[in-house]
Amino acid sequence: MGGGKKKKELPPSVATLFRTPGEAQRPTQSDHEEDQGSDSEWGAHTPTPSAPLTTASEATADIKTHVAEKISKQLTGLRADMEALTTRTDQTEVRLTTLATASTAQSQEISYLHGRLTAFRTP
Repeated sequence: MGGGKKKKELPPSVATLFRTPGEAQRPTQSDHEEDQGSDSEWGAHTPTPSAPLTTASEATADIKTHVAEKISKQLTGLRADMEALTTRTDQTEVRLTTLATASTAQSQEISYLHGRLTAFRTP
């Protein structure tokens, strides 16, 4: 009958839980067998499939570290965005104040000139 060997999938690691969309899937056992010499997909700290992945406390610590790093990166980006928006808002307020002052001055000049023109036309 069919003597085909069923491919064994590796259990997910902590790192695969936080994979962003579009990232490559974790390699299967057959992928690992084909590329025994390369640690690029597996990483230097990833245990072999026969060894336990991590203890619960190590997994929790890994998750906490990973989440803290992600949050830190996001907060750094948000701070930079907030600083940029604050600068732009301040610049916009200065320009609006300048334009409002100029508009008021021009309105007063127009009123003055209109009054002189009216006085000049009246006999």
